[in-house]
Amino acid sequence: MLYRLQRCAQAHQERAYCASNFLSHGTLTMIEGMRQQLLGELTGRRLVKSLGDASATAHDAGLVRSVLVRCCAVSFLIQTYKA
Repeated sequence: MLYRLQRCAQAHQERAYCASNFLSHGTLTMIEGMRQQLLGELTGRRLVKSLGDASATAHDAGLVRSVLVRCCAVSFLIQTYKA
């Protein structure tokens, strides 16, 4: 029962967030899926250990930029090597 109450409160917060930011619930769900996919890729490549680890360093724009550049470079090299 506690789980249901928590889910209800979370759903209310999501609806309020969507309304105040002009987002549909479907768009918010899609963004969350993309976020989870990115986190999966980053943890799979051992660039971050967990969501908490990624969130703790998210305010450092230089670090975020360097991680993204590294991911792009590695992806490019893998695609070039496969061809």
